[in-house]
Parts: sequence; C-alpha cells; structure tokens
Amino acid sequence: MRKYQLISALAEETAKEVVRNEESWRRYLNTASRLYKYPFKEQLLIYAQRPDATACDSIEIWNEKMHCWVNKGAKGIALIDEDSFSGLKYVFDISDVHKARRIGRFPNLWEMRDEHMEAVISRLEKTYGDTDKEAGFAGRIQEIAGRIAEDCYKELASDMEYLKEGSFLEELDELNVETRIRETLADSIAYTVLKRCGMEESELAEEINFPYIHEFNTVETLSQLGSNVSDLSKPILMEIGKAIGAYDRQIAQNREETRAGREHIDTLEKNIENGLANASEADCNALKRESETRDEQSITQTGEAGERSKYNESDIREERGLSDTDGGSGRTAEGGTDEVRTDAQEVLTGTQERSLYGTSSEGYAEGTPADDTGAGRAENGASDRTDEGERGDNGADESRGSDALGSEDEQYPELSGGDRDDGADLQLNIEQPEGNYQQLSLFPSFEEQVGTIAAAEASIQYTMPAAFSLPQNQIDTILRSGGGRDNSRKRIYAKYQQGKTPEEMAEFLKNEYKTTGKGFELDGNPVSLWFDESGMRIGYGTSAKENPIAVMSWQEVESHIRAMVENGTYMSANEVFLVDAAERERVAMDINNFFRDGISEMPESLELKFSNYPASMERLCELLSTTEGRALIQGELEKAKAQLDSGEKQIKWRYVKRPDYLLEQLTDLGVEKKAFPALDTVEVRNEDFITQDEIDYRMTGGSGIEHGKFRIYEYFMEGHDKKDNIAFLKDEYGTGGSSHALPGSDRAHEDHDAKGIRLEKGNYGSPYAKVLLNWNVVEKRIRELVQADKYLSPEGKEAYAQYKQEQAEKAMRKEQEKLERGTRMECKEAIEKAIAENFDGTTLPRDTAKGVIEQYGKERVEYVLANTIMHLSHDGRFSVNNKEWAKGIVPSAEWNTRDLIVTSHPAVLDGFTNQARRYQELDREPDKALTDKVMEMSVIAQICGELGRKDVVEWNEETGAVIIVDGEQRLEGREVYDTLFMEATDYVMLQTVTGNMERAVIMDGLLKQAKEYLERCEQPPEQAEEKAGVEETEKTVEETESVEQVAEAKAETAIDMTGAVNFRITPDEEESTGKGFAAKDKFRQNVEAIRTLEMIESENRIATPEEQEILAKYVGWGGLADAFDETKANWAGEYQGLKSLLSSEEYASARESTGPMSRFSTS
Repeated sequence: MRKYQLISALAEETAKEVVRNEESWRRYLNTASRLYKYPFKEQLLIYAQRPDATACDSIEIWNEKMHCWVNKGAKGIALIDEDSFSGLKYVFDISDVHKARRIGRFPNLWEMRDEHMEAVISRLEKTYGDTDKEAGFAGRIQEIAGRIAEDCYKELASDMEYLKEGSFLEELDELNVETRIRETLADSIAYTVLKRCGMEESELAEEINFPYIHEFNTVETLSQLGSNVSDLSKPILMEIGKAIGAYDRQIAQNREETRAGREHIDTLEKNIENGLANASEADCNALKRESETRDEQSITQTGEAGERSKYNESDIREERGLSDTDGGSGRTAEGGTDEVRTDAQEVLTGTQERSLYGTSSEGYAEGTPADDTGAGRAENGASDRTDEGERGDNGADESRGSDALGSEDEQYPELSGGDRDDGADLQLNIEQPEGNYQQLSLFPSFEEQVGTIAAAEASIQYTMPAAFSLPQNQIDTILRSGGGRDNSRKRIYAKYQQGKTPEEMAEFLKNEYKTTGKGFELDGNPVSLWFDESGMRIGYGTSAKENPIAVMSWQEVESHIRAMVENGTYMSANEVFLVDAAERERVAMDINNFFRDGISEMPESLELKFSNYPASMERLCELLSTTEGRALIQGELEKAKAQLDSGEKQIKWRYVKRPDYLLEQLTDLGVEKKAFPALDTVEVRNEDFITQDEIDYRMTGGSGIEHGKFRIYEYFMEGHDKKDNIAFLKDEYGTGGSSHALPGSDRAHEDHDAKGIRLEKGNYGSPYAKVLLNWNVVEKRIRELVQADKYLSPEGKEAYAQYKQEQAEKAMRKEQEKLERGTRMECKEAIEKAIAENFDGTTLPRDTAKGVIEQYGKERVEYVLANTIMHLSHDGRFSVNNKEWAKGIVPSAEWNTRDLIVTSHPAVLDGFTNQARRYQELDREPDKALTDKVMEMSVIAQICGELGRKDVVEWNEETGAVIIVDGEQRLEGREVYDTLFMEATDYVMLQTVTGNMERAVIMDGLLKQAKEYLERCEQPPEQAEEKAGVEETEKTVEETESVEQVAEAKAETAIDMTGAVNFRITPDEEESTGKGFAAKDKFRQNVEAIRTLEMIESENRIATPEEQEILAKYVGWGGLADAFDETKANWAGEYQGLKSLLSSEEYASARESTGPMSRFSTS
C-alpha cells in the first residue's frame, strides 16, 4: 500500500498548499474550472499531479468509447478509490492520448464567445433570477454567485462549526465566520465560472480577491469550502454549456435554412427556364418534408440529450432551493453531433458525470492495484514497464528512469494498467510520509456529510437552548402525523368515531404506534421523538430514547389527540370522508386472509374466490357496508371459531388474525358513528430527519443475513482495527436492501452497497427524509455501541449465547465429519487393497469383504460401496439389484465425494458388494425374524378380537408357526388361517350388509396383512429360504462359498436366546388388541411399537416382557387412512411424524394396508 500512502499524503500536502495565499487558491481554481464535473477531492488530486489537465478519464473510456489510445509511457493521474482493493484508480488527460485511425475522436469542449453572453445570461436568469443589466457579463455572474452564496452560507457555517478546530477560524465569533464563508464562497464560485468562460486570470485578479482563504488552513475546513464551491459551480457551468449548445445549433440551423433557400431559388429559376412548371411544386413539397424531418430529428436528439444531461441535477436544485432548468434546450455544447456529444460527455465526465451526492467511487473506472502507475500498454498488450531488467519494443534493456513519452504505439482496447511501484510518476516530489495512513475520509459528499453529522457524532449530546420550549401547537403538529404505518391517522380517527373510551384509546394508541421514531425541525430546533410502551419520549437534538427532556404517557398522548379530534384540527373534511372506506378495506383484508390463508376454506355463502383477490375484497367491502352483510360474515366467523375451538380445524399461518379479533372489528364497524367538526384543510407534516435512535435501531439489527448481528458483534469484540472492521462490514452486508427498515414505519427502506448504508423515509425515489452513512461512519458507531454494551439487548445476549453454543456444536460436527471422511478414505483404500490381494483373475474368495467390514464397520463399507456405484451408475457391469441398493444409501452422486470412488475393476467390485451385502443381511436376519413373529402374532390377535373370539395367541419356536388356543381347541400354522379367514369372510359380508362399513374396512386391512403370512406358510422351506436371501445377479467373476461358511456366519450373528419365553396374547381385555380405542390412540400405540422394535433391533437382543406388551398392542393401519392423507389438517402432525418414522417402502406398504380389499379365498 506504499503508493496509496503517497497519494494520501499528496492530498493532504496539496490541501495545505492551495490555501496558503490568494495566488495558490487562484491556481487551483483555474484547474477546477476546467474539471467542474469532478468532485472536489478529485479536482485537488488532479491539480496536484496535472494542473494543466483539460479532460480526464480512465483508459477504458478512452479506449472503448472514444477509440483513443493512451500514449506509451503516459503517466496516469492517481485518484483515491474507496471501492477498489488498492484504494486507487487512474485517469488520463486528453493530452496523453491519440486517436485511432479512422474511428478515433476527441471530445469538443464548449467555448464562450461574445455572441453567447446574452443567451447565457438569459438562461441563467430563468433559474437564478434577474440581474442588473448595466453590470456587464462578469458583474452579472458575480451577482448570481452572491445570491447562491447567500442562500447556502448559513448551512455551511453550521457545518463548519464542528470542523473549525485547529484553523484560524476557531478564534472568530459566529458573525465573522459567516462573513468569511459567504464572501469566500461567492468569490470562488464567480471566479470558477468566469475562468471557465474564458476570462483572463489577470482581469479576474483585479475584480475578485480572496482575503480570507488562508484562514481555511485545515483539511477539514478546506474540504467543506472546496466541496461547496465545486457543487455550486457545477450547475451554473452546466447551464452555460447548454445555452451555448442551443445557441450554436440555432445559428447552424439558420445557416442551413438560408443555404437551402438559396438552392431552392436557384432550382426554381432553372426550372422556369426549362419550362418545367410542375417541378417547382414537387421540389417545394420535398423541401418541406425534408425540413419537417430534420426538425423532428432535432427534437428527438434534443429530448434525449436533455434527459441524459440532467444526471440527478435536480438533487442540488432541491437542496439549494433553486428552480428546475429547462430540460428541453437540447444537447450540451460538448459535441457537434449527437453521437459525438454522447461519447464526449462520457469522456469528460467518467466518474464525474454521476449523482452529485454520490461518492467518488462511482463511475466507469475500475480499481487499479496499489502499485499501479496507470501507464498505458504497448501494441502487443504488455505493460509499458520501465523497470530495470525489462525490455522495450526493440528488445534492448531499458534502464530505470522517468516515464518519458515514447513512440505513438497504439493500444488494443482492453483493460490495462502499469505495475510501477517506485512512485516516479508523481508530479510532486515528496518524501515517504511517516506513520500509518488510512483511507481518506477527508472529502465527504454532501449526503455523506448528513450521515456523518447524524451518526458519527451520536455520542455528543446536544446543548439545549435555555429558552427552548415545546408549545401546544408543536405537540399537536407531532401527534397529528400519526404513527408510522400506512393509514395510521385514519385508524385512529375511526376509533374515536366508534366512541372508544379514553382508557380504550390509550391502549389502542400504544398498539398502533408500537416502537417507532420521528424527527422534526420546529422553529429551527431539532426535536426527536421515540414511542414505546411507556409513551412518547421527547428529546432535543437527534435522540430521545435515552435522555429525553420530557415523557408523555399514553394517557396524555390520548388526551391531546382527543382534543384535536373534537375541535376539528386533527383531520381535514376530505380525509374524514375516506375513513369509513379505509376501515372497511382493512377489515375486509383481514377477513379474506383468515378464510384463504388461515383455514383454507372460502365460505360459499360469502361468494368469495380463492384465486381472485380483487373480486373477494370488493365482495367483502360490499358486505361490510350493510347490516345484513355484516351479520352473514359474523355467522361464518362464529362457525369457524367453533371449529377451531373443537380442534376440527387449525390456523395454518400465524400472521392471520384470530376470529375473536375479527368479530370485535366487525362489531365496531356496525356501531353508530360519532360526528366531529372538521376543517377544510389541515396541515400534516412529514418528518424532517431520521433520528439517531432509528439509525442505532437499524445498525443493531445486523446485516439482514441470518446471524449477521452475532457475527458483527463477535468480530468487533475481537478488537480489530478500523480498516479491518470496515472491510468486514462491507463483506458482511454486501449489496442489498430491505423495506420496513426502521422501527414502526411502513415507508422506511434501506439500501447498502460499497458506498455505505442509505436510509430513507417516504416513497421510493421521493423520500422526505434520508441519510447516507458511509462505512467509516457505520464502523465508528457500531464500535461505540459495542463498547458501551448497547449493541445487543439482554434478549439478544441470550440468543447470542445460544448461537455460540450452536456454532461450537457445528464446529464439532464439522470436525467429526472431517475425521469420518478420512476414515472413509482409508476404508476405500482398504477395499482396493483387499480386492487386489485376493482376486486371482477369475475368482474372488468368499470372505474377502469380511476383514474390511470387521475393521471399518458395515455402515462405512456400505457408504463407500454405494457412493462408488452411484458415481458409476452408467456402468453396466454393476447389477441392477446393487444399483437399487446403492440408491437407498446414497440418493445421488455428489461432486465432493468423487475422491471416495473405489478404483477396482467394476465387475470384481460388484462381486465384492454382493459379499458385503450378504454379511449385512446375515446380521439383520435375527432382527427381521423377531419383527415378523411379533407382527404376525399381532395381526392374528386383532382378527380374533374383531371376531369376538377368546383365543390366546402363541408362537411355536420349533416349527416357526403361530398358534391360537381356545380352551381345549389348539390350532397351528395353516389351520389358524383357514379357520380365521372363513369366519372373517362372513364377518366382512355381514358388516357390509348392515352398513357398518368402518368395521368391514378394518377387517379387510387385517386380512390383507394376514394373507402375506399365509403365503409364506404355504411355501416349501427351500423356496422360503431362497426368497429370504439376497438375490444375486450372474457375474463374470465367480465366487467361492461353502455351507460351512454360511452356517458359521449365521452362528456369529445370531441373537442370544437365553431366557426367551413364548409371549401369550390374551384378548380378555379389549385394550390388549386395541379394539375399541379411538383412531389417534391406535396410531399412538402403533408408533410406540415401531420405535420399541427399532430399539430392540439396534441393540441386537430379545424383547423384555414390558416391551412384548408394547409390541402386542400394534394393531396395523386398518381404519387409519387419515394418518396417510396430507390434506387432513387435524392429522397433519401424525402425517409428518409417520413420514419421518417409516422408510419410503414401509410407508407405501402401510398406506396400502389401510384401504378396503376384495373378498378372497383361503384355499
């Protein structure tokens, strides 16, 4: 950053130099008059490096817009660029460039001539008022400059009050300071304008003096003065340019018409001589059409140019109280044609042709490295270096030295910049400054000054004048503005019309205002307001929250507002007329939202439409306007309220108003309205400024990104320096914005970008209060709030502690994932090694996967294999069965897991996968057997319960069959199903005939589940064993396997059955089978049984007696179809819980079992 430090020091040195005496100030103004579209701080740096500069811009604009190439070896003019990484950008003067062949062009700068003077003065008088016609051109310009200074000097003097410390102005009283500012400002504006108009310096020196310029001898005071001179001179010179352009175009048009007239006369005479009488009429019509076409083109070009040249000029006129200029006067004088004018304007302005209140970082130029001289590039596109050891165009070594102009090598139109870091390109030879130089904030724009004063000095308490008081009429003015929400005043007035008591109104006002801030300037005094639960706090200055000079309770606020309403000074008659319609629309919107979004049901009786919001609102407003309509709405709301109270329906969105509130509002609409007097006109003031309380509220709200507040607080607590803090804030906030940015205000919005944070109140594009806080100011204020322990509220600190805990847990999980990834990588390598060592070219031994599984665990081996198969799913050498299996573990192939792909041959790896899956299935077989046994016994018990049988359900461990015992009768296996199916078939028929469809559906579901167990019982043992195993696709790679190995593997994974006993289900009590329970009770028992079973399986053990009782209460899903229906609002929780509890296959199977099934035979 050495180059940046040099330029920063250069700016400070130049600032001190230009105010040393009158002659120095004149020299600076000579340069500034030519570069009037640049902001002051850039004018100052251009003057320091190239005092003779005429038209400057970046190399990109010269190359791409004007087709001019920067001369080889030309020295760039370094400017501060707060947005670039290096802090610098470079521009080149017109003397440093040359035109490309055929297409290159230079901008045309307007030049003042004697014949222009009257047109210029005439145009200026339209904006700035009439002047003394006897005073001459220079005198009339001085008169205009004096008027502008008279309008602005008090504001500048007020700003200077905070900045004059250390200057010669410090010891002067207020009157003398104002005198010096007014005279110096007026003379500087006049000098700048007259110098640009071509008046000689010697003539100006005789008429204009600067006797007080040396007293602005600090950077801060000069910055204020210089910025105002630049800002106020610019619109005058822009108007002069437009006037000259319009004058020259008119002269050119007159000449063209004269020439065309002569040619036409010559043609007529020639036609008469030739006897062609009809030709004259044709020529006349053609000339008329040509003239009309030319006029239309001129108007079109003029209109476009006028629109482009305005460039936010209205901002300064509004700020200074000046009238708007004539935007239709045509192009500026910078070009002879519209095309040239446009490009010329861009070259002349670059960063300068932007909003007056923008920061210097705006514009076309890109940031340049800190050590970049901005030197041009040669024809080959390489940097024009002159550093030692590098070669020139001729290939010879060039010595280190100054950048002299070389040959006129043309450049390609590409972004470029040099790489010099020795500082030799500086125009002023200064020594390396001592100490650390940070980014300059010495030259703020006007809007930034507003933000700086409002926020940077927030810690300075205003001194309230001894005679200050807030009379009744000013309190009325404040309260008459209402709250911050849209239609707030109408809502307040409506409640008074409804006859609310003072106590009711005080409570209503507290809820209406909530927390919000307001700032007014009353009789020249800044008055801030802060509304919260305690009432209205009043403060002198920009803050009222912490040190108010007065506090009004809500009862007192209500009393003031009531008095205004009753005496007719709160609202005008026209606005009172609109109150009823606004209230109906508000209530209609709440009712529509309740039915549409709250319970998702539009009552047919109200004739509302889901998809047509305007039509629904119109219908509701119509109903609300009549007693019958309100009664109809009331009935529907009461019906909905009863459904919500019973649990039949639930409100889906929290923002929706509850029926109790809506019924209360409906009642209020129907009461007889009280009438109050109302004046024809009542002034309602908008706020004048955004208070510091509101700014602090926004700053303590964070960046608008999740946990942004906590990240900012944490970073500032770490104690970084200012520069790092600013960089962090820029990165954290990024570019964006939001509405409702300030507390309690519907029309407050915020935008943030590289310049800072902009807060506005009012409509977009026309706010009535705004402030721009650059990042220096934001950093300073946040640092103050953090140090004062005001950045986080007590609730915020609790949330921050929770955030820190979550971050720690997240970091731990991340570390664990990192470790797991390393272990998975080792597992992948182990698989590759096992295959490489065991595969002999034709056969992969059966136990190859066993060692890897034992070392890394089955889950990790599963993941690595599944991940590999999903990445290589296109490879046909993996079986379809294994691909489906892999998809269940790794749903999709992620790019960041490509390093976990096993590189072994796919066919061999597919065989290895079969081995791994076999070992895992063997592990799961005991769990599956226990699950199947309990499920089958549960289904049989439920069927017996539905049929009214008193059987005891048992299980024969030797035969693996279900048993039912009723007294001396004992049935086992197939006999159980034959008996029960016969009785169940008749039972379903009976229930269907008698209309008891619910019992029939339940039994159908149970029979469907039981049929699956029946089919298994009918299969020979060999087929059952084959079906239970894992299917294997034939492979080119053979695997060796023996019966002894399988038996051994099964023995290793078998559950210890010591102490196991047969569990008996006795349906003596209906609760044992779940019969008679409500639907949600059955659902709960099923879920509890499934979770218990999952726990038993995960622990690889048998069920305890208590767990067996839980498992026995599993009743299946017959009759529980609502739990699978996502449209059932009262089953929404159960639906989501079931989706998360069961796998997709289990869920599909369970859902299928809920529906009715056709009768089937048991044979």
